[in-house]
Amino acid sequence: MVASSSEDSNSIGSDVEEDLEIINQRIGKEYPNMGIWFLIDALIATLACVRIRDLLLFSIVIFFTHTL
Repeated sequence: MVASSSEDSNSIGSDVEEDLEIINQRIGKEYPNMGIWFLIDALIATLACVRIRDLLLFSIVIFFTHTL
């Protein structure tokens, strides 16, 4: 019984890994420059904001404006 439960958990783990690979491929096709935009936004947010709270808020707003 223990062997079957470990096999089930391994198959679930491999399914999750396959799903993550598919998601990463789709994101790469739809948003090929997302990593560059995120780094630029992080730099702008770091330079523009003084407090941590403002930095988080500013980066979240920029992230959502680029993904819409």
